[in-house]
This record gives sequence, structure tokens and C-alpha cells, in this order.
Amino acid sequence: MNLSSTFSQNAAAREVIIIEGNGHTITRTGSGYYFDVSRAGSTLTINNATITGTATSGGYGAINVSGSNATLNLDGVVFDGNTAATGYGILRINTTGVKVTGNVHFKNNVSATSEVSAVHVGISDSVTFFGQADFSGNSTGYYGGAVAVREGASILFKEAVTFDGNFATAYFGGAIDMYGGNSSAVFEKDATFTNNYVKNTFNHTYGVRGGAINVGYLSGTKASQLQLQGKSTFADNYVWGTGTTVGVGGAISIAVAGGDPLGQGQVGSGFVYGADIAQGIFTDNYAYSEKRGGYGGAIFVKSYDGTFTLGSGSSFTGNAAKTLGGAIYFDQGTLNLNGNVEFSGNKQGASFDTSSGRPVYVEGTGSANAIYFAVSSNTATLNLANQSGEVISFADPIQSATGKTVTVNKTGAGKVVFTGHDSDILAQTTVSSGIFELGAGVNYGRLGTSATSAFSLSRGATLVGNAGSVLTATSISLAGRVEVTGGVFTLKSDNTSGVQLASSTVLSLVISDKDNYASLDLNGQKLDLSGATLEIVADGYVPSTDNSDFFTIITSVAGLPNGQFAQGDSIFINGAEFEILYNNGSVSLQQISSIPEPSTYALFGGAGLLGLLVLRRRQGA
Repeated sequence: MNLSSTFSQNAAAREVIIIEGNGHTITRTGSGYYFDVSRAGSTLTINNATITGTATSGGYGAINVSGSNATLNLDGVVFDGNTAATGYGILRINTTGVKVTGNVHFKNNVSATSEVSAVHVGISDSVTFFGQADFSGNSTGYYGGAVAVREGASILFKEAVTFDGNFATAYFGGAIDMYGGNSSAVFEKDATFTNNYVKNTFNHTYGVRGGAINVGYLSGTKASQLQLQGKSTFADNYVWGTGTTVGVGGAISIAVAGGDPLGQGQVGSGFVYGADIAQGIFTDNYAYSEKRGGYGGAIFVKSYDGTFTLGSGSSFTGNAAKTLGGAIYFDQGTLNLNGNVEFSGNKQGASFDTSSGRPVYVEGTGSANAIYFAVSSNTATLNLANQSGEVISFADPIQSATGKTVTVNKTGAGKVVFTGHDSDILAQTTVSSGIFELGAGVNYGRLGTSATSAFSLSRGATLVGNAGSVLTATSISLAGRVEVTGGVFTLKSDNTSGVQLASSTVLSLVISDKDNYASLDLNGQKLDLSGATLEIVADGYVPSTDNSDFFTIITSVAGLPNGQFAQGDSIFINGAEFEILYNNGSVSLQQISSIPEPSTYALFGGAGLLGLLVLRRRQGA
């Protein structure tokens, strides 16, 4: 079937049109739209057909819909190899309430100049896809390789959707560009984004943004413009800034208005963007520029006060940025991590090999990084919320820019754990509930002032320090449980008031044997005990028979601690008596009697200010 002129669906007699394709191809030979659906409430049905137009035909796209509440039944339709030289995409939505039913595939469609290649949703217009949609190999010279959503417009996908190999050769959104801050894209089921990219063909100051999705340009609101409600997968997407053009957001970019996306002066209070991702899997996404920076290997966020949320099951693995933000570059606003979230193998300061025609991370280059907080002008908040049994795992560290403070909040009964690398972050951290754990040899925090660098552990919450770990904050206040699992855990503070404990605090130290026990290093600070309890966990420990065991459990205390230990008093650990010694800025336990028969635990009142709870169980008992 050949269309030499536009078929207009503009009258009552044409309100319902049905075309049974039976596997045939509909080919455009003219320059107008193939179909123009301008009558409100009309229905255009095309089943099992391929719609195409040659690359030299120019003109408009395939279908223009300007009649409100129109329905397009496109089951089994493939838009393949169409070209739009003018107009707005192969499928142009130029009204509200449009419904697209059936499973539809857009592939290898090409646009020129500023047009989107596949689907364009105009200003304040809306469309809902009720069937599965597949976008592959579509490209544009400007923005939105597959889909563009203009200001105030919305697109809703009710079923699974796939975007693969779509690209833009100038500016924004290899797969999707959401031009306006008030626009909306909602995915109710699973969404897959693979091999989408933006690579510019000329130098410009706007930056290449969002290998898969770009959000922002015009001003926005508090509402989340991007909502991925199912499982969303982002793999092998990238931005490649040629020449001096910066690249931001290998998979997703949420950025301010025109101009350099890193420009500090561009973040006005009107530029508020947000995203809500129920479960995002980000793997091997890259942000690269030839002569300038690449920021946010997976995600780049720069708005004024927006909220970006990642739900349980989200993970970031193998993402890389040339400059900063191995997985996420986050400027300001609120970043929520909920449930089980994992960061592993993400790199910033990375090198790339482009000999294959795309940037490929060079193994072993760069440094580990999960999140880089820039905090250019406003504030940044990281909320960590999970329930019992859930873990937010940072095998890569978090970092803040020099002199910039981040507010970190841990809520819920679940765990947050930092392993493998130091998190150099100036932060006001509050652990309201759950577990906050530092793995062996890991430092968390940075010294500043009491207003910029503070760590607060609330009653009922738990801080865990493994061997060689260091918690650094100008002000440290502990009202919950502090567990030292083995080796030395250091609390590094430079506040004149030292480390503050509350009467609800429990310091729990593990003794396995005379050569393997936990201790707390106060780094030369004062210690205000305030009636706290010291718990010695000695499961499996068997005291010596020659009274030779000796444990230094708290070290580097500046002067006598407030509510100090009672020198010379004794406690029993698994049946053996130990004397409490205080000298040279340390608190030690020295064995003074050998093992009698197994006994139950005892409680020592330490001048009424410090309790020592000794849990006893003989080895093998």
C-alpha cells in the first residue's frame, strides 16, 4: 500500500477507520503525514502492518493526532525506517487523552534538525500506551532519540517497554527527553534501557545529557517527573562529549536549564525536578568527555530542591565517570535510598577506550565511588531507610565536595554498611534506628565544625565498628548501642567536650581470647560516660589458669573520663576475676584469679555511673 498524500480522519464519516495489514507494508511516497487524526474521539485501527518511508522522502512523520481522546489501535504495527525532516516525530501527539492500544514497535526511525524520531508529545498534551512498546535503533539530530515529552505533557506506559540502541547526536536523552520540568513519564511495569547514548557532532556548552533519559530544561515543580514503578534496567548506556562538550548522566540526567549543566548560577528555585524509581538496576553505564569532564556514570542530578528516590532491590554495579560520581553525581535536594540497595565496582576519575566506537571503561583506572555530593548552592540530604533484614550496602564510598555539608539520616530497623573504602564526607549524620556499620579498616566522616560535622546515635539504634574502622566527626553523641566486633574501633572527634555518651548507651566489646579482643580508641578525646553501660561479650573465651590475661579495652582517653571507672574494683568474666585499671589514658582489665566453676553473669555498678555487664559462657558450654 502506497500513500502519496495524507489520509485525513477529520469527519464523522471517517470517525472509525480499520486497516487490516495482514503483514503488508504501508509506504509513504509524499511529504505529509500518512494519517492525520484530527477529529475528537476518532479511532484509527491498523493491525499487523509495517509502516515505512524512505530516508530521502523528507516531510513529516507517519501519524499526527490532534483530535482529543482519539484511540490508535496499533497491534502488531512496526514503524520501521521512517524519516521526519519537519514536523514532530513519526507519531506526533498534539492533543490530550490519546490512547494507543496493542503491541507496537518503533525501529530505525530517523529525524533531522530538532525533531524527535519516534514519538513526540506536544506542550501540555498526553498519551497512554496500553500495550507493550519497543523502541530500537531510533535516532535524532537533537533531543529524544526515541521519545520527546514537552513542557506540561505526559506519557504513560501501562505495560512493559524496551528501549535499545536509540541515540541523539547533539544534546539530550538518547532514548527519552523530557523537555519541561512540569512534564511526566510514568512506567507502570518493567522498563529496559540498553545501549542508548548521546554523542554530539559539534562542540556546545549545553552538555550531552542522559544516555537513556534526560529530565529538565525549563522550570519544574516538586512532583516527580519520572516514575518507574516496576523493575527498571539500565545497562550499557552512555554519554560521549566530543571535543570540549561535557558529558553528564550515563543513564539518567536530571539537570537545570540551558547552558553548562555544571553552572552554579543556573539553579534557581524554579528548577525543581524529581524521579521515583521503584527498583533500578544500573550496570556498566558511562559518562565520558574527550577534553572535559564526565559526571555521574549512571545518574546525574542537579536541580534546586527536588527529590530522587530509589526503592528496594536497586543496585549500581560497574558504572564509571571520567570525573566525579562513579554511580551518582548528586548536587542538591533529597536523595532517598530505601530497602535493599547495593553499590559495588563503580568508579570516578576513570579512563576510557573509544577504539571500538563507544567509550569502554579501562579496568583498574579511577577510584571507587558510589555517590558524589557537589552541594553547589543549596542543601543536600541523603535518607537511608530500611526495615529489619534489609541492607543498604556501600562497597563503594560516598564523598562530598570540599567544604560542603550533607545531611545523612538513617531510619528503620535495617542495616547500612560501609565496606572496603573510606567515605570522605562532611556530614551531619543522625542514626535514629537500625544499624550503622563500618567495615574493617573503613573511615566514615570528615572533621569540620560542630555545625557541619556531627554524628548522633539515637537510643535504640546501633553503631558497629569493625577492626581498624574510624568514625570521624567534630561532634559525636552516642545514646544507643555501640558494638566493637574485633580489633580497634576509633572515634575521632576534635570537640572540646569530647565523646558524649548517654545513660542509655551500651558499649559492647568482644573478647574471644587473650590475643583477640575489641577495644575503643578515643583518639585523645574526653569521654563523658553519663551512666552508660559497658558490655563485655566473652562467648567461647576461656580465662588463663596462671592469671596472665590482660585486656586494654578503652584507649587514648584525655585525662580522667567523666563518670570514671572505679580504680581497683573487679569483675568476673567467665568465672575469672579481673581488676579494673585506669592509667596512661586507658581502661584495662587485668586477671587476678583463675577459673572457678562456671558462674552466672555479674553486674558492676562503677561508682553508680558506669555499669559492666559480663556475659559468661565457657568454651563448649
